[in-house]
Amino acid sequence: MGLLHWSGLTFFLASYEEQLRKEKGESIDLQKMMASRDPDSPNDFFHREHIWAKKHATKFDDSHNLNVNKRRLGNFLLLKASINIKVSNKPPEVKVVEYFDDWSNDPNTLMIRELKDIFYRAEAEEEKIRDRKRKTSNYWYYVYQRFLDKREERMINFALERWKVSELSNNISKVSLDSLSAENKIYTTE
Repeated sequence: MGLLHWSGLTFFLASYEEQLRKEKGESIDLQKMMASRDPDSPNDFFHREHIWAKKHATKFDDSHNLNVNKRRLGNFLLLKASINIKVSNKPPEVKVVEYFDDWSNDPNTLMIRELKDIFYRAEAEEEKIRDRKRKTSNYWYYVYQRFLDKREERMINFALERWKVSELSNNISKVSLDSLSAENKIYTTE
């Protein structure tokens, strides 16, 4: 099934956007962000978008949509139809730049604004770890993994804070992700 069909995904993403706005002293209309397509203005609603497109190639055959990374929470965002149509199935390194092209560096959600910084940090980390002369499919696969880890970590930590139940003992206050860990320990908690 996957996250795309999770009925709460749009609410979660809209709530995440709401938090990003609060941090900047702004507000949003949560209902508008979650609204369905309006027949009178069909491009005035938010799509759930895969950053790493389902149809974009991976380093292995993904003809059966088995790449779990494309279904990870960190791979989704909300954006207006016009941007979604424009970037379509392009690779993430192109999308994080093109999300800004038509908006004069002012895209329509704050979650888009954070993508470029997170992606470039993931790319810098990969280049620091592995001295690569060429940007092969393996290179991009590791960059995408790091990018999704960083983004998903932010989103999970937002959720832990937003919906924590302080009366419970042993609350997890923070999660760190590393899906490329040699120890096969994907996350750690505090």
